[in-house]
Amino acid sequence: MAEREKWVVLEIAPDQIQAEMMRDLLIESDVPSMTGQGDTSSFMGVSLQPVRVMVFEEDLSRAWEVLEGLNP
Repeated sequence: MAEREKWVVLEIAPDQIQAEMMRDLLIESDVPSMTGQGDTSSFMGVSLQPVRVMVFEEDLSRAWEVLEGLNP
């Protein structure tokens, strides 16, 4: 398997809670993901600022399929 290198922005969530929910759903669906580094500040509690949800570039289409599955 080729080494994964490039993270890309999948979505910008309105706040940290929604970003973490998206990230967790993606991980549970076997799509590696993370929130944008520097978008949150853990010492200040939950961020109410927009937070990037990121995936590897080669997983982008699969990640969209997972998120689109949320809309009935």
